[in-house]
Amino acid sequence: MAVRKKSIRNIASKNNFRIVDLRFRMKNVLIVYGIACLFYACSNVEAINFVKKGEAEDSKKNYRAALEDYDKAIKLDPDYVIAYTDRGATRQEMKDYQGAKQDFDKAIEINPNFANSYVGRGSLEEDMNNHKDALNDYNKAIELKPDYAPAYNNRGMLEDGNKDYKDALSDLFKAIKLNPNYRIAYSNRALIYIHGHDYVTAIQDCQTAIQLDPNDAISYCHLGDAYYGLKSYALAIDNYDEAIKLDPYATLAYENRGFVKYLLNEYTDAIKDYSKAIELDSTEPIPYYNTGLAEFKLKNYERAIQNYNKSIKLDPVFTYAYYNRGRTESAMKKYNDAIVDFGKAIELDSTDMDSYNNRAYAKMKLGDKNGCCLDLNQAIRLGSEYAKDSLKKYCQ
Repeated sequence: MAVRKKSIRNIASKNNFRIVDLRFRMKNVLIVYGIACLFYACSNVEAINFVKKGEAEDSKKNYRAALEDYDKAIKLDPDYVIAYTDRGATRQEMKDYQGAKQDFDKAIEINPNFANSYVGRGSLEEDMNNHKDALNDYNKAIELKPDYAPAYNNRGMLEDGNKDYKDALSDLFKAIKLNPNYRIAYSNRALIYIHGHDYVTAIQDCQTAIQLDPNDAISYCHLGDAYYGLKSYALAIDNYDEAIKLDPYATLAYENRGFVKYLLNEYTDAIKDYSKAIELDSTEPIPYYNTGLAEFKLKNYERAIQNYNKSIKLDPVFTYAYYNRGRTESAMKKYNDAIVDFGKAIELDSTDMDSYNNRAYAKMKLGDKNGCCLDLNQAIRLGSEYAKDSLKKYCQ
């Protein structure tokens, strides 16, 4: 059964000194096999044992082995709700969303009053960007089981994703009140405090989570995020190091450690961390994008372009990637290509004065004075002081 857990990802912005926080979710499987005999007549002990084995394999990320065990449990007991719910969570980890949906739906069909299945399906709906359906499932779980802390945790994370931080905090406080030893809720509440720039309180929640589980890699990652917010970069790196030591597959720890190293002008080491993140998950556009920024700093322009290309392929509306590919092409004196990319960035964000400024420069280099001046005037209308000086220099 999937319990919502989020982490933040730091990405360098197009101007290389701001950041954008993006959310990435990690599921924590809640061991629920002990509940089976409380809700159902457990006539088949062998089926229960297969579910236990499946949960053990899932916790080690041996997802295919876990599926085989759940399949055996279901074959022995076709109405075993826990087996469907757990198999749905494992399929969700494997991004088999259709299969996961079928399992959660089947679990709810067998017993429409089992709150755990609604929480699992809600988590899946979030991954499928069906936030309204996810909210309905979490609300249903709370209606069925008002003291079910994971439902409040997951609903809080959904609200956090919608930037409804007040309600998110309220749900996380409720989850912790129901279960004062709920490590995941402390870690997630820390994330919300980070979003509110309350880094000191976030650190306190992370420390509580780590006291409850010293092997909690994600809370160490959040500690790194909080210390980053305080500009305590050495402490941030120390905590990302600890997260990676505890979980060598902690993709975000590599990404965010790389970002801090980038801020410290350690571009080669930053690229190594981004490369590790890509090795672990090649479907995310941001590590490629950040690699491009670091390669640009090292004047490895061809490599920068290659990474921006990969980022854009994964996210065709990634405005910053077009902008920075344009900057790189301009540095390579490929002004026609640069103009196309700045134009795409403007198409995606018509308020982007930096793209107008940079496109104006590229047009000026190609002798298009009229086009240059039109772009500079638009940049001025958007509030660019830099464009005023450029207009005086090139257009008068």
